[in-house]
Amino acid sequence: LVQRFFRNASKMLRPLGEIHVSHKTGQPYDRWEIEGLALEFSLLKFEMVAFRKEDYPGYNQKRGDGDRCDEEFPLRNDCTFKFQRWPR
Repeated sequence: LVQRFFRNASKMLRPLGEIHVSHKTGQPYDRWEIEGLALEFSLLKFEMVAFRKEDYPGYNQKRGDGDRCDEEFPLRNDCTFKFQRWPR
């Protein structure tokens, strides 16, 4: 899913445009290798900041599936990765 997002988003990126992806960090989430997936489409991480829910009005985190899929989960170890096309 993330790989396809990067592929499609990179085609729509304007010069000096940015792609932001918010994602949990630490195990097991680091296994997603967000930076490596982005690099496949010439996207290089230039910044990583702590995720701030207040930066995204209307955002509500939900579990992915299962009986508790509509329940929120605690936001911990979340970062927003910021990418630009390489070379800048």
